[in-house]
Amino acid sequence: RLLTKLAFLRLLTPIEYAAMFTQQSDSMLAYGVAMFQAAPDPFNIDDPMVSQMLDYCVTVGALTPQRRTDLWLAMETAAS
Repeated sequence: RLLTKLAFLRLLTPIEYAAMFTQQSDSMLAYGVAMFQAAPDPFNIDDPMVSQMLDYCVTVGALTPQRRTDLWLAMETAAS
């Protein structure tokens, strides 16, 4: 299932975007941002790295567990 990068970014709140994409001091988040930027557009939401990075965002407090679940459902709905 494919999702455009813009469609993904539109699912995030400004606070979530800042927490996920601007915390470059966290090496794992920096890696995730680099992988997102390097990924083809649209990207495959079923790539295991996508769910792993969403889980990591919960670990570091960038997403709550409930918001992670809601975001994943929204991604599935928006993907083609």
